[in-house]
Amino acid sequence: MEYLLKVSALLAIFYVSYKVFLQRDTFFNENRWFLILGIVTAFVLPFLVIPIYIEYTPVDVPNFNNIPTEVPENIEASFNILDYLPITYLLGVIGFSIRFVIQLTSLSLVISKSKKEKHGKYTYIKTDKNISPFSFFNWIVFNPNNFNNTELEQILIHEKIHSNQKHSIDVLLTQLSCIALWFNPFIWFYNKALKQNLEFIADNETQHQIDCKKTYQITLLKTSLPSHQMALTNNFHTSLIKKRIVMLHKSKSKKISLFKYAIVLPLLTLFLMSFNTEEVIINSKTEDVSNINNLTTSEDKLNLYIHKETTDNTIEKLKSDLAQKGYSLKIGKLRRNKNNLITDIKISVSYKASHSTNYSSNSSAPIKTINIIIDKSNHSITIKNSNDENLKIGLEITKAQVLTDTDRLYIIDGKIIEEKGFTLQEDNVKSINVLKGKSAIDKYGEKAKNGAIEITTKNNNQKNSDSVQTKKTQHKLEIAKDKQPLVYVDNEEVNYEDLKNLDTENIESMNVLKNKNATDKYGDKGKNGVIEITTKK
Repeated sequence: MEYLLKVSALLAIFYVSYKVFLQRDTFFNENRWFLILGIVTAFVLPFLVIPIYIEYTPVDVPNFNNIPTEVPENIEASFNILDYLPITYLLGVIGFSIRFVIQLTSLSLVISKSKKEKHGKYTYIKTDKNISPFSFFNWIVFNPNNFNNTELEQILIHEKIHSNQKHSIDVLLTQLSCIALWFNPFIWFYNKALKQNLEFIADNETQHQIDCKKTYQITLLKTSLPSHQMALTNNFHTSLIKKRIVMLHKSKSKKISLFKYAIVLPLLTLFLMSFNTEEVIINSKTEDVSNINNLTTSEDKLNLYIHKETTDNTIEKLKSDLAQKGYSLKIGKLRRNKNNLITDIKISVSYKASHSTNYSSNSSAPIKTINIIIDKSNHSITIKNSNDENLKIGLEITKAQVLTDTDRLYIIDGKIIEEKGFTLQEDNVKSINVLKGKSAIDKYGEKAKNGAIEITTKNNNQKNSDSVQTKKTQHKLEIAKDKQPLVYVDNEEVNYEDLKNLDTENIESMNVLKNKNATDKYGDKGKNGVIEITTKK
């Protein structure tokens, strides 16, 4: 839809330029090519993207292990009228295409069922129907009973000019544009202006080939009487007969006025700079993906890698390999840039149709390497990339808190915390790892049957008391106020601190929005990320 809006905007630029600056001049042939150029430019120019290169130096942050979640990150679609715009547009295209076919059929019937006479390269179609004279390529259709010989001679000269200059191509081009842009009022005005200018061209040429200009004008008036007209043809009569006669009497425009055609150039430049630019981020640290194996296995884990250069064939092979192991890999919204590097991707991984783990990336820059880690012992699935940032750290800690309960075992810097509660500052966290099921019991025994959370702090060489403060009444992970994400529970905004009161057993699904996805949906207040939680009804 964005492409169609850009095409519509460009057509509006050409149409307004024509109506304001060019329509009153007698440069009819130049106007014809200007209007045709407008249509071609409108459909082609949106594909021309001007890159704006932005160089930056990435900041290294500690590697954080993503936390496998026990609840799916499902996104429940809500009603949005914009979702139905593509269907509405398609229905319009189908409707106007049917209309176009009907017009072609009607034209074909008139030509095929009427008397024909060959005159050189022209074919005269003599009909007894009450229709205005018209031409379609080299077919010239008219009712000889409606005109005397002088009038008929003038009409034929006029229609032969249409035929010789291939004006029917212009008409078909605008008709097809009307189908593609049926929702845009400017294309219908554009169509009318182009047809009118074609009549100006034929009128101007005709009056130089006849002896009496006055009788030609009388013929124009005579054909202005109501009659049936064919939409896909060059009609001798148009409803704007007064303008045609006025243009016949208009003095020839001065050549200096030709500079007006250049007025459209700064407008097109402004359009390109405003709507057809793409930021290309140049990373001084290029990521070497040449030696990455897309799928590696070990006794306990499967490691799946998708990087910016991963091909479609490789993705299909990964799907097949995982399917053989009982896992489903679904890839959606896959987009590549002009260098065939992946910029957008949506990933969903599940085990035997159970709840899925989702991941999405949406950026103008190529994606960082995405690592999908599958723990074969309990089928937990973790998805992470090589571009962990502070915001992501905060959100992952938030996810850990939502999943936290008092029965889990906590290990900080290798020491099991026996106290009932503790407070840990996020800025002091180096990594978090969650163990569940058999992997937790194997490592820590039966006391980890409900899972274990291993936390490594940045100052783990110091005493644990420097990084951990125990409390007998609290049990939470804290995030600084200015980094707390926005939280919605069942579509209602709640305080971040209220998460500690949320019963994790009552969570149906959780969705984490980050970066642009968060601000697009919630505005600036979502700059620290958004957590959307749906509880079991």
